[in-house]
Parts: sequence; structure tokens; C-alpha cells
Amino acid sequence: MYEPYSRGVEYARISVPTRDLGRLFIRMVGERPSKTDPINRTLERARRGLSLKTFLTGLKSSLLEREQFTDENLALLKPILDWSQFVRDNGAPPEKYANRTTTISSNVIRARIAVRGIPENIAGPSIPLDEVSDALHVTEGYQEDLTLLEATALQEKTVESFVSFTKSIPDVGKDVKIIRKGHQFSSRLSSDLVPVATRAWARSVPTIERVPQFILTYIGGAHTYLDTSEWRTSIVLSAIALESLLAEMFETEFREVAPDQPLGNLYGQIRDKFGSANRKAFPADIEDAIKGCNDSRVAAVHRGGRQLSDKEAYNALHGVARIAIWYYFLGGPA
Repeated sequence: MYEPYSRGVEYARISVPTRDLGRLFIRMVGERPSKTDPINRTLERARRGLSLKTFLTGLKSSLLEREQFTDENLALLKPILDWSQFVRDNGAPPEKYANRTTTISSNVIRARIAVRGIPENIAGPSIPLDEVSDALHVTEGYQEDLTLLEATALQEKTVESFVSFTKSIPDVGKDVKIIRKGHQFSSRLSSDLVPVATRAWARSVPTIERVPQFILTYIGGAHTYLDTSEWRTSIVLSAIALESLLAEMFETEFREVAPDQPLGNLYGQIRDKFGSANRKAFPADIEDAIKGCNDSRVAAVHRGGRQLSDKEAYNALHGVARIAIWYYFLGGPA
């Protein structure tokens, strides 16, 4: 996560036939002619084809509504429930929870519990995998005959896991086509991965052990507002997290109370104090990250009329994560 733009990301672009997903949905849910049936709309769409996300979310609600937990459906559900557990457990290997199983009998209560546990983000877009120090971002483009999926992660095995999941869906996987797969250096793909990768990093055990909780609280708040597209508030919280980190650095390095200064001024004071001792406070890439976060803060706070985008919010969040990794994991100033 420290250098996603220069190290690149793992990527796969695959296509899934929408009509196969629709036919499987109808096979598992069944058809009911009642006009008042709340599932009718999804069934009507299924006849024309479904996206992966609509298939999975619709299948969950429909099975719970109709309680279609037949032995055939439980067998068809197995790969979906396996992937569901992988997402819920944040990528933890099955042996970590050896007492759990996704193999369910025809017991309706157990089946209902397993299906109800299917997470909302089972098909993305953001899947934190902090148990394996990774994250997965999935985008989906629905067309009439095909749904196109782009999966991005830091590790190749994570992308492989997602591709394997799509190929394991009964009656569908045989027609899944890999269009492109491999290592990519696209800034678009790296930017897409930043929010979920920083979320996974912030929740990982090494980060919780090393980074002060009050800083992680601000980062968590930035993620919360990012989820609701409130870019301005997310940027401000990322900037506060960085200000807090720099204040702690100031007090640790100089053994005096940090001045009550905004981010840009505090950064300048640290740099000047190091310079007076013939030391360099920050490497060039960290200086760029600080300046980038501060530029986003200025735009959010002092230019209220300016329309902000997810790009500024992503840059601010990525900046504070990079600086925290540099300071708390890589040793900070030389």
C-alpha cells in the first residue's frame, strides 16, 4: 500500500453472461405468477439477464422471502457461501475458523442463517481483506448480454480468488471469459484501490499495534464520509489525522509541546527545525504526500465554492496512510 502507483496492482477483466445468471436465478428461486409478489420485478429482469451484483443480492432476499432451501439449492449455493465467508472473514484462511463450515444440511434454520450472512459487499465494490494484508476492488459494467467485471488487488492470489469464485458459480462459470489479467500500472486502477486498501491497512493488527488510536479514529471517520461521497468532510478528517501525526512527531523529535498550527504551518516548522540541525525531515515522496494532503485541505476548507471530487479525497487519505507507514513502520526521519 505504501507505493501503489509505482509498484502497480494486480488486475483481471472478465465477462460473465447475464442470461446465464438470470437462468440460474430463476432455477433457484422458481417462478410465481402473483402480481403482488415482491420478487416479480427481479424475476422479470432475470428473464432478460442479470448483473452479478443483482444476481447475488436478489438471490439472498428472494431465498429468504420464499424459503427455497431445497437440497438442490443448497448444493448450488455452496460456492457462493464459500465466497461469502471469505469476504466476511476479511480474507482469513478457512483453517483460522476451523469450527465454521459453509456446508449446510437441509435444516431450514441453518440454511436461513447462512444466506442471511451473505454480506452486502459480496460483489464489491470494496472488499477489505486485512487478514491477508490486501484489499479487493470490483467494478461492474452491465450490458444486455454480458456483465464486465474489473477486479483489482495488491496481491495476485486475491484476484485469482475472485476469478475462481466467478468460475465456480454453477451453470455460469463455464462461460466466464478472462479478457485480460496481469500486473497493471494504471493510475485509475490504483486510485480505485486506495480507499479499500487504506481501510484494510487501518484495520490490520500491525497497524492497530503501532499507530495511535486517535489517529486511526480520524482515518476511520474519513472512510465513513468517503462511503457517502461527502468528499469535503472526508478530506478534513484526513488532514486532522495528518496534523495529529505531525504534532506527535514534533513533540517526539524536539521534546517540546507542538504549536497549535494548521497543517501547512506545522509541516514548515518541522522542516525548518530539522534544517537548522543540518538534517532532512522528510524524504521527497513524503513531502509530496504532505503537500498533496494539505492542498486538498485548503481546497476543502478555504475554497468552499469549489466543487470537490473523489480524487481529492482519495489523495488526502492515501497521503496520511503513506506518511503513517513511513513514520510508524519505516522509522521516520533518518
